[in-house]
Formats: sequence, C-alpha cells, structure tokens
Amino acid sequence: MRKHLIYLILLQFIITISCYSQQTSDFIVMIKSGEVFFQKQNQKDWQKIIVGQQIAKNTKVKIENGYLALVHKSGKTIEFKTGGVFELKSFLKIIQSVKSDLKKQIAEYIFNKLSLKQNNVQSNDIVGGIERGILETKNPNEITCYYPQNTKVIDKFITFCWSSVKPGSQYVLSIYDKLGKKLFEKKLADTVLEVDIEGLNPEIGSCIYWQVASAGVTSKQYCLLSIYKKEIETIRNGWQEISSKSDMKTASDNVLLALYFEEKKVMYKAVEYYQKAIALAPKVPEFREMLNKYLNMPLTN
Repeated sequence: MRKHLIYLILLQFIITISCYSQQTSDFIVMIKSGEVFFQKQNQKDWQKIIVGQQIAKNTKVKIENGYLALVHKSGKTIEFKTGGVFELKSFLKIIQSVKSDLKKQIAEYIFNKLSLKQNNVQSNDIVGGIERGILETKNPNEITCYYPQNTKVIDKFITFCWSSVKPGSQYVLSIYDKLGKKLFEKKLADTVLEVDIEGLNPEIGSCIYWQVASAGVTSKQYCLLSIYKKEIETIRNGWQEISSKSDMKTASDNVLLALYFEEKKVMYKAVEYYQKAIALAPKVPEFREMLNKYLNMPLTN
C-alpha cells in the first residue's frame, strides 16, 4: 500500500513538472488595443488577450482591428499593427538574433511588473478609467507638477512642466537646496521651462527641490537627485545598449526604454520615451494611458 502511495506521488510530480514545462511562457503582453485574441496549441477556441498575460511560443494571436505589442523574455519587442492570424514561433529566429544581457534584465523587470498588474486587476481592462488627456488641469486652484517629479538626474538640462491655473496666469518656478536656500527662480507666463541643473552646482547624493507658485497657489515640492558620475555612466551605457539593438522606430521599442528609465528611477527620461511611443502610435490610446498612469503614480525619492 505504501509503495503504491509513493508511486502515485511520484507520478503526480512528474505530470506536474511536464505540464509546467509545456506552459513555460516566452512572451508577455505589454500593450493591447482593440480586438485581440490568442489560441493555445491544440485548442480551437480563441480567447481575449489582456495586458500582463504571459503567452507560450506555440500560441497563435489574432488581430481584428486592433494593436498588440509583446515582449519576449530576451527583451525583444514585437508589434502587430495589421489584422490577421500570426504564429509566435515564426518570430523566434529573429528574436534569437538579439543577444543582450541588459535587455534580458529589462524583460525580467517588465515580466514582473506586468504580471503583478495582471494579478491585481479585476477586469480585462487594466488601464480603464485613466484620463486620456496628458496635461489637463484637474483643479483651477491647484498646480500639478507633471515632470520631473522625484527623479535621478543624468543630464545637464532638464525641462520642467506643470498644469495651468487659469488663462493669463503668471508662474514662478523656484529651486532650493536641501537646507532651503534658493538656487534658482524664474517668473514666466508659460507652463514649460528648461533649466541648466548642472549650472546650479547641486550636491552629489542629495536632492534639490523644485516647486511652482501662482497667485497664492503653490504646488508640491519634488526632488531632483544628483547622482555620481559612475552611476550616470552605467545608466547611459544601458541606454545606448538597448538603443543599439533596436531601430527605435516602433512604439513598443520606445516603451521598452521608458520602462528601463522607470526601473532606473530617471523619471523625466521615462516620460520622454512614453511621449515618443504616443507619437509613433497616436491611434493606440493605451500608450497615452500608460503615460497618464505613470505621471499619476506615487514616486519615492
């Protein structure tokens, strides 16, 4: 009896491992828009695809008046912009030509990030309800700083952007050191301004803080963290490596870089590449929604 029990346990273990190996996921859904479906191997039914879903290489995908962007575990992105049925395994030869340890690290970050979102979502629309306007004023009595919010700094110049209060308003952008000493102040009518941050001689390893005021209304303060040259060089080298492995002409490749900078906590560069993705795929609202969600997410120093 005991031998039979051990045999059954071993058999169940072997079956479990076999099933797991067959279901190993090679891709994850980064973006989907419109009517997009998948069909598992040896199955007839088509099922709706959702963001964050992991898909095996033997899967077929079907696009019906929609858009789909997948990330392979190697870090390679694949876009489907036209209708049709596609076998994912047919793309493996192209994918296997990409050899980048850094891209694999970013892919792992994306798999973890999107899988977490999928586990927490309650419906098929993972970004439902997010405002579609990027720079809309939510409250005329409140100034919202869009970017850079809390961020590491890797550039000499940074562009600041905030919401308008009302037509004809004047704004004052102020930057302070950690002790409250004013390093910079500029009065202007616009809601965008480029500043030479390096010229302010910020202390390495510490924050300088910026905020905007207008007619008695003051925004929150946000941190610009100056980092050591070695870390800047590492981030820039990674940026160059990812860019060199792609032509950067697709929206999904730009989102890959946005997620890279998000992981490195260089917030303003993440925004820059989200915006490039939107420009390359203006008819895919999910890219705009990703940026909105990123701008509204709580950030830590």
